[in-house]
Amino acid sequence: MTSGATTNAVHRTVAPAQIKVAGMAGDLYGSQDGRSPLVLLAGLTYARGTWQPVLGHLGRIDPGRQVLVLDLPGHGDSPDQLPHTLERIVRLIHDAVGEAGLGAPVLVGHSQSGGFASVYAAQYPASGVVNVDAPPNIWAFIQVLRAAADQNHGDLLGTWATMKQGFRIDLLPPEARELLERNSRPRTELLASYWDELFVTTPDQASALVDDGIAAVAATGVPYRLILGTEPPPETAAWFRNALPQAVIEVWAGSGHFPHLAHPARFAERLAATA
Repeated sequence: MTSGATTNAVHRTVAPAQIKVAGMAGDLYGSQDGRSPLVLLAGLTYARGTWQPVLGHLGRIDPGRQVLVLDLPGHGDSPDQLPHTLERIVRLIHDAVGEAGLGAPVLVGHSQSGGFASVYAAQYPASGVVNVDAPPNIWAFIQVLRAAADQNHGDLLGTWATMKQGFRIDLLPPEARELLERNSRPRTELLASYWDELFVTTPDQASALVDDGIAAVAATGVPYRLILGTEPPPETAAWFRNALPQAVIEVWAGSGHFPHLAHPARFAERLAATA
């Protein structure tokens, strides 16, 4: 598999300002220059260091772009801020954007944070969304999660290990696999706090959450890009394109759950194009 020059630009040449906003640790790059700032959010258990390969390429092709990279509550250098509900996390992200002095950002979220990014755009001013491998068929994910929890008799660390097998991290270059391991800190309490709502959500509630959220994003007209590592079910893709006409769906086949780390240079190009 080609890695999109994974190893050639791992670090940005300009060190970020290390800040704390809304109780979360973050790195702030660049300065206001009229372009929409980027807010990067890693997936569950992963710290902000996972974005380094992308940031390295972005610093080369889009120098000076204002970028805020956050550790969500309970991740990396950020303490817990219970409860870690969808509503609370999205509000904290909005508070962080305000405290950092950013304008309407482009929200970039991987995995569960792709959902946070989408809900943010439905509720607050945003200039776009880049959703990395968080397809809209949330009920299907909930069913997989619950099956994994049953298989592991409610042991959430075991459940995480089962879910992780489906990430296909083996498809990534060795340095990307090592980066993920170094920046992931699964804890029973963390998983419980972020998964709690999913274990009690009904099919109707899941459908309403997605339908209402997508309709709200569609009404804003903000650009929306969904980047997947595997082909979605045809009916899901068709529904999504109809529900969100401005959406662009890209499938980077063979990259598993981390297409942005399989092809960081290509991903950085997508971010640069949001200016």
